[in-house]
Amino acid sequence: MEKIVKINKKLLTFRDQAQALAKTARATNLSNLTFDFTNVEFISRSFMDEFLNIQETLSEKYKNVKIESLKPELRQFMAQVQKSKAKIRAQVAAALK
Repeated sequence: MEKIVKINKKLLTFRDQAQALAKTARATNLSNLTFDFTNVEFISRSFMDEFLNIQETLSEKYKNVKIESLKPELRQFMAQVQKSKAKIRAQVAAALK
């Protein structure tokens, strides 16, 4: 079975909006989770960063965490944020050695 979290807002700008999505997602015991971004037109860097952190955490609980209907420019933005986060993590790991 699958839980679909439909995002009804057009603008996602705050970290607490991502946290609210996580709270909704955690309220289910299903093994598959999908975030539906059909209505979303704008995502801030803050929201995206927090959403990616949450997605990572949720991936530990759910077999499949999917993102559905994300506009191409938002998907590209997500990839840029992921790349930036990976670079920062690598720099922190190197500094801790």
